[in-house]
Amino acid sequence: MNNKITREQVISRLKENDLNFVEIGLENESSIIVTKYGGRVIGPFDTVTGECLTWLPGVFNSEENFKDRLSNGRISFGGERLWIAPELNFYTTDRMKFEETYHCQPEIDPGTYSIVQTMNGVFLKMFVDAKVYNMPFDSKQFSVERKILPVPNPFVFMPNINEVMDGVTHSGYRQEIIMDDLSPEKPMYLEPWLVMQVNPVGETIIPYTGTFTFDDYYEPISDEDIQEVREGYAVLKGTGDRHYKVGYKAANTTGRSAYFTKLDEDRYLLIVKSFYNDPSTPYCMEGWQVPGVRGCSLYIYNDTGTRGDSGGFVEFEHCGLTIGLDSGRQSSSSETVHHFFTGSKESLIRIMYELLGVVYT
Repeated sequence: MNNKITREQVISRLKENDLNFVEIGLENESSIIVTKYGGRVIGPFDTVTGECLTWLPGVFNSEENFKDRLSNGRISFGGERLWIAPELNFYTTDRMKFEETYHCQPEIDPGTYSIVQTMNGVFLKMFVDAKVYNMPFDSKQFSVERKILPVPNPFVFMPNINEVMDGVTHSGYRQEIIMDDLSPEKPMYLEPWLVMQVNPVGETIIPYTGTFTFDDYYEPISDEDIQEVREGYAVLKGTGDRHYKVGYKAANTTGRSAYFTKLDEDRYLLIVKSFYNDPSTPYCMEGWQVPGVRGCSLYIYNDTGTRGDSGGFVEFEHCGLTIGLDSGRQSSSSETVHHFFTGSKESLIRIMYELLGVVYT
Protein backbone atom coordinates (compact mmCIF):
# COMPACT_ATOMS: atom_id res chain seq x y z
CA MET A 1 0.00 0.00 0.00
CA ASN A 2 1.06 3.58 -0.58
CA ASN A 3 1.71 5.14 2.83
CA LYS A 4 2.05 8.59 1.20
CA ILE A 5 5.24 9.61 2.99
CA THR A 6 6.54 13.09 2.13
CA ARG A 7 10.06 14.45 1.83
CA GLU A 8 9.49 16.58 4.94
CA GLN A 9 8.49 13.52 6.99
CA VAL A 10 11.57 11.58 5.88
CA ILE A 11 13.93 14.43 6.76
CA SER A 12 12.21 14.96 10.12
CA ARG A 13 12.51 11.29 11.14
CA LEU A 14 16.18 11.14 10.12
CA LYS A 15 17.11 14.34 11.94
CA GLU A 16 15.16 13.38 15.10
CA ASN A 17 17.24 10.20 15.34
CA ASP A 18 20.62 11.71 14.34
CA LEU A 19 20.78 9.55 11.20
CA ASN A 20 23.22 11.04 8.70
CA PHE A 21 22.01 11.59 5.15
CA VAL A 22 22.78 13.50 1.97
CA GLU A 23 20.12 14.99 -0.28
CA ILE A 24 20.87 15.08 -4.02
CA GLY A 25 18.99 17.47 -6.27
CA LEU A 26 17.50 16.02 -9.46
CA GLU A 27 15.71 17.50 -12.46
CA ASN A 28 12.53 19.55 -12.02
CA GLU A 29 13.31 20.41 -8.39
CA SER A 30 12.97 16.80 -7.28
CA SER A 31 15.53 15.03 -5.10
CA ILE A 32 16.64 11.78 -3.53
CA ILE A 33 17.86 11.21 0.03
CA VAL A 34 20.77 8.81 0.63
CA THR A 35 21.19 7.54 4.20
CA LYS A 36 24.35 6.38 5.94
CA TYR A 37 22.29 3.82 7.87
CA GLY A 38 21.67 0.97 5.45
CA GLY A 39 22.82 2.99 2.44
CA ARG A 40 19.22 3.58 1.42
CA VAL A 41 18.15 5.69 -1.56
CA ILE A 42 14.81 7.30 -0.68
CA GLY A 43 12.84 9.08 -3.40
CA PRO A 44 12.57 10.75 -5.79
CA PHE A 45 9.72 12.86 -4.45
CA ASP A 46 6.69 13.88 -6.50
CA THR A 47 6.99 17.53 -7.49
CA VAL A 48 3.19 17.93 -7.17
CA THR A 49 2.43 16.27 -3.81
CA GLY A 50 5.89 16.02 -2.24
CA GLU A 51 5.29 12.29 -1.65
CA CYS A 52 7.92 9.62 -2.21
CA LEU A 53 7.53 7.88 -5.57
CA THR A 54 8.84 4.60 -4.16
CA TRP A 55 7.42 2.60 -1.24
CA LEU A 56 8.18 3.68 2.33
CA PRO A 57 6.86 2.08 5.54
CA GLY A 58 4.15 3.76 7.57
CA VAL A 59 6.46 4.34 10.56
CA PHE A 60 7.71 7.48 8.80
CA ASN A 61 4.31 8.98 9.69
CA SER A 62 5.03 8.91 13.42
CA GLU A 63 8.00 10.24 15.39
CA GLU A 64 7.25 7.85 18.28
CA ASN A 65 6.73 4.73 16.14
CA PHE A 66 9.86 5.41 14.11
CA LYS A 67 11.99 5.85 17.23
CA ASP A 68 10.53 2.70 18.85
CA ARG A 69 11.18 0.59 15.75
CA LEU A 70 14.71 1.93 15.39
CA SER A 71 15.51 1.18 19.05
CA ASN A 72 14.53 -2.46 18.46
CA GLY A 73 17.60 -2.90 16.31
CA ARG A 74 16.42 -2.67 12.70
CA ILE A 75 13.87 -0.80 10.68
CA SER A 76 12.71 -1.34 7.12
CA PHE A 77 13.49 1.95 5.42
CA GLY A 78 11.84 1.11 2.11
CA GLY A 79 13.21 2.90 -0.94
CA GLU A 80 16.16 1.21 -2.66
CA ARG A 81 18.71 -0.99 -0.88
CA LEU A 82 21.75 -3.05 -1.79
CA TRP A 83 21.86 -6.66 -0.64
CA ILE A 84 24.42 -9.28 -1.64
CA ALA A 85 23.78 -12.55 -3.48
CA PRO A 86 23.74 -15.52 -3.28
CA GLU A 87 20.67 -15.43 -1.08
CA LEU A 88 20.94 -19.05 0.05
CA ASN A 89 24.44 -18.54 1.49
CA PHE A 90 23.93 -15.21 3.27
CA TYR A 91 20.31 -15.11 4.45
CA THR A 92 19.15 -18.61 5.41
CA THR A 93 20.82 -21.32 7.47
CA ASP A 94 18.74 -24.17 6.07
CA ARG A 95 17.77 -24.26 2.41
CA MET A 96 14.87 -26.65 3.02
CA LYS A 97 13.56 -24.39 5.81
CA PHE A 98 13.95 -21.23 3.77
CA GLU A 99 11.19 -19.09 5.31
CA GLU A 100 11.72 -20.35 8.87
CA THR A 101 15.45 -19.59 8.94
CA TYR A 102 15.51 -16.43 6.78
CA HIS A 103 17.33 -13.52 8.39
CA CYS A 104 19.24 -10.52 7.05
CA GLN A 105 22.49 -10.31 8.95
CA PRO A 106 23.42 -6.79 10.11
CA GLU A 107 26.88 -7.14 8.57
CA ILE A 108 25.15 -6.72 5.18
CA ASP A 109 22.16 -4.56 6.10
CA PRO A 110 22.34 -2.00 7.62
CA GLY A 111 26.08 -2.63 7.37
CA THR A 112 28.69 -0.05 8.34
CA TYR A 113 28.67 2.45 5.49
CA SER A 114 30.74 5.60 5.42
CA ILE A 115 29.09 8.42 3.47
CA VAL A 116 30.69 11.38 1.70
CA GLN A 117 28.97 14.11 -0.28
CA THR A 118 30.73 14.73 -3.60
CA MET A 119 30.43 17.69 -5.95
CA ASN A 120 27.08 16.52 -7.35
CA GLY A 121 26.37 13.18 -5.67
CA VAL A 122 27.19 10.70 -2.90
CA PHE A 123 29.93 8.15 -2.27
CA LEU A 124 29.25 5.18 0.06
CA LYS A 125 31.75 2.54 1.13
CA MET A 126 31.89 -0.40 3.53
CA PHE A 127 34.00 -3.45 4.29
CA VAL A 128 31.96 -6.56 5.03
CA ASP A 129 32.85 -9.57 7.17
CA ALA A 130 29.73 -11.66 6.57
CA LYS A 131 28.59 -14.98 7.94
CA VAL A 132 28.27 -17.72 5.30
CA TYR A 133 25.93 -20.70 5.51
CA ASN A 134 25.98 -24.07 3.74
CA MET A 135 29.61 -23.70 2.62
CA PRO A 136 32.92 -25.31 3.72
CA PHE A 137 33.82 -21.99 5.43
CA ASP A 138 31.75 -19.80 7.75
CA SER A 139 32.67 -16.24 6.74
CA LYS A 140 33.40 -14.14 3.66
CA GLN A 141 35.14 -10.78 3.36
CA PHE A 142 34.49 -8.24 0.59
CA SER A 143 34.15 -4.50 0.03
CA VAL A 144 31.43 -2.41 -1.58
CA GLU A 145 31.68 1.09 -3.03
CA ARG A 146 28.65 2.95 -4.35
CA LYS A 147 28.54 6.18 -6.34
CA ILE A 148 25.12 7.82 -6.75
CA LEU A 149 24.63 10.73 -9.15
CA PRO A 150 21.76 12.51 -10.92
CA VAL A 151 21.21 11.80 -14.62
CA PRO A 152 19.67 13.93 -17.38
CA ASN A 153 16.54 13.14 -19.33
CA PRO A 154 17.22 10.14 -21.62
CA PHE A 155 15.66 12.04 -24.55
CA VAL A 156 18.06 14.98 -24.22
CA PHE A 157 19.71 14.23 -27.57
CA MET A 158 16.54 13.13 -29.38
CA PRO A 159 14.96 15.51 -31.90
CA ASN A 160 11.46 14.61 -30.66
CA ILE A 161 12.11 15.44 -26.99
CA ASN A 162 9.51 18.23 -26.87
CA GLU A 163 6.84 15.98 -28.36
CA VAL A 164 7.62 12.99 -26.13
CA MET A 165 7.96 15.04 -22.92
CA ASP A 166 4.89 17.22 -23.43
CA GLY A 167 3.07 17.22 -20.07
CA VAL A 168 5.61 14.77 -18.56
CA THR A 169 7.98 15.36 -15.63
CA HIS A 170 11.28 13.49 -15.36
CA SER A 171 13.85 12.83 -12.67
CA GLY A 172 16.48 10.10 -12.43
CA TYR A 173 19.70 8.88 -10.89
CA ARG A 174 22.60 6.56 -11.64
CA GLN A 175 24.28 4.14 -9.25
CA GLU A 176 27.66 2.51 -9.80
CA ILE A 177 28.48 -0.41 -7.50
CA ILE A 178 32.07 -1.61 -7.22
CA MET A 179 32.55 -4.94 -5.43
CA ASP A 180 35.89 -6.51 -4.52
CA ASP A 181 36.47 -10.03 -3.21
CA LEU A 182 38.89 -9.66 -0.27
CA SER A 183 39.04 -13.39 0.55
CA PRO A 184 39.55 -15.32 -2.73
CA GLU A 185 40.96 -18.21 -0.69
CA LYS A 186 37.31 -18.84 0.27
CA PRO A 187 35.91 -19.41 -3.22
CA MET A 188 32.27 -18.55 -3.82
CA TYR A 189 30.14 -16.34 -6.04
CA LEU A 190 29.36 -12.76 -4.99
CA GLU A 191 26.88 -10.46 -6.67
CA PRO A 192 25.40 -7.00 -6.00
CA TRP A 193 21.63 -7.36 -5.58
CA LEU A 194 19.78 -4.06 -5.96
CA VAL A 195 16.23 -3.94 -4.57
CA MET A 196 13.79 -1.07 -5.10
CA GLN A 197 10.52 -1.21 -3.16
CA VAL A 198 7.58 0.27 -5.08
CA ASN A 199 3.90 0.86 -4.40
CA PRO A 200 1.18 -1.55 -5.47
CA VAL A 201 -1.09 -1.80 -7.39
CA GLY A 202 1.00 -1.69 -10.57
CA GLU A 203 2.49 -3.62 -13.47
CA THR A 204 6.06 -4.59 -14.31
CA ILE A 205 6.73 -4.41 -18.05
CA ILE A 206 9.37 -6.93 -19.16
CA PRO A 207 10.50 -6.82 -22.82
CA TYR A 208 11.82 -10.20 -23.93
CA THR A 209 13.57 -11.78 -26.89
CA GLY A 210 13.21 -15.28 -28.30
CA THR A 211 11.16 -17.78 -26.31
CA PHE A 212 9.65 -16.29 -23.17
CA THR A 213 10.52 -18.08 -19.94
CA PHE A 214 10.58 -17.33 -16.21
CA ASP A 215 11.37 -19.00 -12.89
CA ASP A 216 8.98 -19.23 -9.92
CA TYR A 217 10.66 -18.80 -6.55
CA TYR A 218 7.70 -19.21 -4.19
CA GLU A 219 4.04 -19.74 -5.06
CA PRO A 220 3.50 -20.48 -8.78
CA ILE A 221 1.96 -17.68 -10.84
CA SER A 222 0.50 -19.83 -13.59
CA ASP A 223 -2.78 -17.89 -13.66
CA GLU A 224 -3.06 -15.16 -16.28
CA ASP A 225 -4.55 -12.71 -13.81
CA ILE A 226 -1.01 -12.28 -12.43
CA GLN A 227 1.18 -12.54 -15.55
CA GLU A 228 0.23 -12.02 -19.17
CA VAL A 229 2.54 -12.62 -22.13
CA ARG A 230 1.97 -10.22 -25.01
CA GLU A 231 3.74 -9.53 -28.30
CA GLY A 232 7.37 -8.94 -27.37
CA TYR A 233 6.80 -8.25 -23.68
CA ALA A 234 5.26 -9.66 -20.51
CA VAL A 235 3.18 -7.87 -17.88
CA LEU A 236 3.45 -9.00 -14.26
CA LYS A 237 0.98 -7.49 -11.83
CA GLY A 238 2.12 -6.14 -8.48
CA THR A 239 -0.81 -6.58 -6.13
CA GLY A 240 0.61 -6.27 -2.62
CA ASP A 241 -1.83 -8.94 -1.43
CA ARG A 242 -0.13 -12.18 -2.43
CA HIS A 243 3.29 -13.79 -1.90
CA TYR A 244 5.30 -14.55 -5.06
CA LYS A 245 8.66 -13.92 -6.67
CA VAL A 246 9.51 -14.32 -10.34
CA GLY A 247 12.93 -14.36 -12.03
CA TYR A 248 13.63 -13.59 -15.69
CA LYS A 249 16.57 -15.09 -17.57
CA ALA A 250 19.37 -12.81 -18.71
CA ALA A 251 19.40 -14.54 -22.10
CA ASN A 252 15.80 -13.47 -22.84
CA THR A 253 15.71 -9.98 -21.32
CA THR A 254 17.28 -6.75 -22.46
CA GLY A 255 18.42 -4.96 -19.29
CA ARG A 256 15.54 -2.49 -19.62
CA SER A 257 12.21 -2.94 -17.86
CA ALA A 258 9.65 -0.70 -16.18
CA TYR A 259 7.13 -0.44 -13.37
CA PHE A 260 3.83 1.30 -14.22
CA THR A 261 1.36 2.53 -11.61
CA LYS A 262 -1.38 5.09 -11.09
CA LEU A 263 -0.67 8.07 -8.82
CA ASP A 264 -4.07 9.77 -8.78
CA GLU A 265 -7.08 10.28 -11.00
CA ASP A 266 -5.16 11.91 -13.85
CA ARG A 267 -1.49 11.04 -13.33
CA TYR A 268 0.60 7.89 -13.65
CA LEU A 269 4.17 6.93 -12.77
CA LEU A 270 6.59 5.02 -15.00
CA ILE A 271 9.90 3.84 -13.47
CA VAL A 272 12.34 2.69 -16.15
CA LYS A 273 15.22 0.48 -15.03
CA SER A 274 18.33 0.16 -17.19
CA PHE A 275 21.33 -2.02 -16.31
CA TYR A 276 24.05 -4.03 -18.03
CA ASN A 277 22.53 -7.46 -18.63
CA ASP A 278 25.07 -10.11 -19.67
CA PRO A 279 23.75 -13.61 -20.50
CA SER A 280 27.24 -15.07 -20.14
CA THR A 281 27.50 -13.95 -16.52
CA PRO A 282 26.85 -16.84 -14.06
CA TYR A 283 24.06 -15.04 -12.18
CA CYS A 284 24.06 -17.02 -8.95
CA MET A 285 20.61 -16.62 -7.37
CA GLU A 286 18.45 -19.73 -7.27
CA GLY A 287 15.22 -20.76 -5.57
CA TRP A 288 15.46 -22.91 -2.46
CA GLN A 289 13.41 -25.68 -4.10
CA VAL A 290 15.24 -25.80 -7.47
CA PRO A 291 18.99 -26.43 -6.98
CA GLY A 292 21.10 -25.43 -9.95
CA VAL A 293 18.36 -23.41 -11.70
CA ARG A 294 20.07 -20.06 -12.22
CA GLY A 295 20.75 -17.44 -14.88
CA CYS A 296 18.16 -14.78 -13.96
CA SER A 297 19.21 -11.14 -13.77
CA LEU A 298 15.79 -9.50 -13.19
CA TYR A 299 13.42 -10.33 -10.31
CA ILE A 300 10.02 -9.14 -9.12
CA TYR A 301 8.87 -9.88 -5.57
CA ASN A 302 5.33 -9.32 -4.32
CA ASP A 303 4.72 -9.15 -0.55
CA THR A 304 1.49 -8.98 1.44
CA GLY A 305 3.04 -6.89 4.20
CA THR A 306 1.51 -9.14 6.85
CA ARG A 307 4.83 -9.34 8.72
CA GLY A 308 4.72 -5.60 9.39
CA ASP A 309 2.21 -2.81 9.82
CA SER A 310 2.72 -0.91 6.58
CA GLY A 311 0.76 -2.94 4.04
CA GLY A 312 1.92 -4.77 0.96
CA PHE A 313 4.63 -3.73 -1.46
CA VAL A 314 6.44 -4.82 -4.62
CA GLU A 315 10.21 -5.19 -5.07
CA PHE A 316 11.69 -4.30 -8.46
CA GLU A 317 15.05 -6.12 -8.32
CA HIS A 318 18.07 -7.03 -10.39
CA CYS A 319 21.61 -8.31 -9.95
CA GLY A 320 24.89 -6.89 -11.18
CA LEU A 321 27.94 -8.71 -12.47
CA THR A 322 29.02 -11.85 -10.64
CA ILE A 323 32.52 -12.22 -9.21
CA GLY A 324 34.31 -15.31 -7.92
CA LEU A 325 34.64 -18.94 -9.06
CA ASP A 326 34.28 -19.37 -12.85
CA SER A 327 33.16 -15.76 -13.44
CA GLY A 328 36.82 -14.92 -14.13
CA ARG A 329 36.56 -11.81 -11.92
CA GLN A 330 37.58 -10.89 -8.39
CA SER A 331 36.08 -7.43 -8.73
CA SER A 332 33.28 -5.85 -10.74
CA SER A 333 31.71 -2.52 -11.56
CA SER A 334 27.94 -2.63 -12.13
CA GLU A 335 25.96 0.41 -13.22
CA THR A 336 22.21 1.02 -13.02
CA VAL A 337 20.05 3.95 -14.05
CA HIS A 338 16.48 4.56 -12.86
CA HIS A 339 14.30 7.11 -14.66
CA PHE A 340 11.04 8.33 -13.12
CA PHE A 341 8.37 9.81 -15.38
CA THR A 342 5.03 11.24 -14.23
CA GLY A 343 2.23 12.29 -16.55
CA SER A 344 -0.92 11.07 -18.27
CA LYS A 345 -1.36 7.41 -19.08
CA GLU A 346 -1.15 8.08 -22.81
CA SER A 347 2.07 10.09 -22.46
CA LEU A 348 3.80 7.38 -20.45
CA ILE A 349 2.69 4.66 -22.86
CA ARG A 350 4.49 6.66 -25.56
CA ILE A 351 7.64 6.78 -23.40
CA MET A 352 7.32 3.02 -22.86
CA TYR A 353 7.43 2.57 -26.62
CA GLU A 354 10.39 4.90 -27.07
CA LEU A 355 12.56 3.37 -24.30
CA LEU A 356 11.39 -0.25 -24.14
CA GLY A 357 10.20 -0.82 -27.70
CA VAL A 358 6.84 -2.21 -26.57
CA VAL A 359 3.37 -1.29 -27.79
CA TYR A 360 1.47 -1.34 -24.50
CA THR A 361 -2.19 -2.30 -24.78
